[in-house]
Amino acid sequence: MKKTLSYLFIILALSFTIIACEKQGKMEEMGGKADEMMEDAGDKMKDMNEELKKKAKEAKEAVTK
Repeated sequence: MKKTLSYLFIILALSFTIIACEKQGKMEEMGGKADEMMEDAGDKMKDMNEELKKKAKEAKEAVTK
């Protein structure tokens, strides 16, 4: 009987933990959006850096010819 009650308690505790963690609050949503924005900004900066390198290489080749 004690084993059964222990298992039932563990299952209930895990169920409540899983249910409580599923829903995100407003701050978590805003944090996720901020993370996405920072990743997008980082990607754009990388793209701009590659384009700048390309343009600098083209300018250098144009000057040295």
